[in-house]
Amino acid sequence: MVVEQPSMSRARLTRELARRLPGLHGAGQIWCARVEPFDVYILADERADRVRITIPVARADAHDHELLLVLLSANFDRALDAHYAVYDGLVWCLFTHALASLTPDDIDRALEGVLRLAANTGTTFSCAETRPSGTLGVEGGVA
Repeated sequence: MVVEQPSMSRARLTRELARRLPGLHGAGQIWCARVEPFDVYILADERADRVRITIPVARADAHDHELLLVLLSANFDRALDAHYAVYDGLVWCLFTHALASLTPDDIDRALEGVLRLAANTGTTFSCAETRPSGTLGVEGGVA
């Protein structure tokens, strides 16, 4: 027998996040927690049915085409469920998901993914322990 999970709401998300992120603060649609050495921001919008877990990791220079190519390449083959975005002059690691169907396991995977991607920014640009092989990378060609 399959037991249906109740839809995720902002109130339930707050409880789930508080279990995982000591020092969580915020209310309404935005929360923040410090997971050394990163600040983790969570935004939820019930009307749009979206949740976004984000970490700012670096300043972005619109003229740094090499970095932008690395980020796009990483989004394709290494970032997995998390990914990179550039917004308001910053590089962000983020995870997005429909709020209503978000599960506690999704929250765990999302936090692990964005934290690992943030930690690997500047080195492997990957969510994985090691860089996946046989993928198209910014270095060119198919491995």
